[in-house]
Amino acid sequence: MHRLKQTNKQMKLHWGHAITIFFVIFFSLAIFFIIFSLRQNRDLISENYYNDGAEYTKQIYINERSEFFKDSIIINSNDNTITLSFCDSITKNSTTIFIDFYRPSSKQFDYKIQFDTKTGVYLVDKSKLEKGRYIVKTFWEINSLEYEIKKDLFVD
Repeated sequence: MHRLKQTNKQMKLHWGHAITIFFVIFFSLAIFFIIFSLRQNRDLISENYYNDGAEYTKQIYINERSEFFKDSIIINSNDNTITLSFCDSITKNSTTIFIDFYRPSSKQFDYKIQFDTKTGVYLVDKSKLEKGRYIVKTFWEINSLEYEIKKDLFVD
């Protein structure tokens, strides 16, 4: 009897194929990460980020002066409004207070207001703010000196 030889053709992985597969996978991952990184939010903390960094010494002096007032601003939140209460020493000695509701996760939800200091209380409607974490920055001047206080707020 004559036996038929069965041939099993096995594909051998040649080193040239391995290098080609490696480069295809490498460039595919590189393109994926480039596309992924281009879709990420690249907002800076401030529009004048580099100028703010250069003037950081000025900010250090403002923070040192403002330390005295850190407990002079009280933020309360209820169902529909956020109440900001300022002590008399701030409202009597300054004419305008600027409030910046800074949203660290997205600048499109930032909310800025200013008001005259006729009363020491200011109400903010919660519908103007998105739910989430805010840093409430308050700015004012007394005798041509700038002051700034930052407080955390979570809007629910």
